Amino acid sequence: MLLITSVIAAALTLIFIKLSFNVIGLRRKNQISLGSGGHEDLERAIRAQANFSEYVPIGIILLACLDNAPGDQVIGSGGSYVPPADIDIKQTRVNTWNNGTQNYNNELYITQTYGTNNTVTIVQEGTKNKIEFTLDGNNNVVNNNQVGSNYLKQEVPGWGNNVTTVQSNTSGSNYAETKIQGNGNTVNHTQSGTGNHLLFSKATGDINTVTTSQSGSAGHFADITLTGNNNSALVTQSGNTANNAVIDLTNAGGPASVDLQQTGGKSFSIIQSCANPAGCSTTIRQ
Repeated sequence: MLLITSVIAAALTLIFIKLSFNVIGLRRKNQISLGSGGHEDLERAIRAQANFSEYVPIGIILLACLDNAPGDQVIGSGGSYVPPADIDIKQTRVNTWNNGTQNYNNELYITQTYGTNNTVTIVQEGTKNKIEFTLDGNNNVVNNNQVGSNYLKQEVPGWGNNVTTVQSNTSGSNYAETKIQGNGNTVNHTQSGTGNHLLFSKATGDINTVTTSQSGSAGHFADITLTGNNNSALVTQSGNTANNAVIDLTNAGGPASVDLQQTGGKSFSIIQSCANPAGCSTTIRQ
């Protein structure tokens, strides 16, 4: 969608109309239908209109090419940032991650209402990292990498998106919350380190795949919800302490599959509503 080009083209059209009325007015004033008749003011008005009509269309075409081009964004963040008051944060979960304090080293907020074929890479390193991210569009690639005590909340509605999140720590906790709405999306979560790991992932649509890996010596919790057909959830939890997985799959006739592997303390809940006549697949390895 060429939103920027459309706005600028509309403004330039108004300018062209104004230049055209200038020429019409001077022709009527001097009673000249062709040429300038030697009148300097009419000659200037004619050249202004002509120059505009010659060069502006080329500029609009180049702007449209730039407006429609796929973007590659590499973003690093650091320093201190005060979040907007209306940022929606599930406070109880944040408190679990944040140990009751509200001090962050790195904060990043991204909202892109629509985009296609974009690549977005976000890298954060610090004591406490926070990302709030929204990208609405198709065939986008999103890579989030956080090292420290990490919080991530992201929404990626659209089709054919590939979302990868990697969180690692040596203290504190990893918290990730992902919401996908659309078809043919691939979501990969990796949480590792000695701190606690909390993950909430929800996908609504068909042919979506969610892969989650949590490892380390502290506790792990993963909550995966998939609604639609031909969706797959692969969850791996490994460590010496409690693992807890809650997986909910609901379909409307197509197949669905669950593959859960746990080592260490083991606890899981799987809810699978299968409307596929051929059945759905569930594999549990402990």
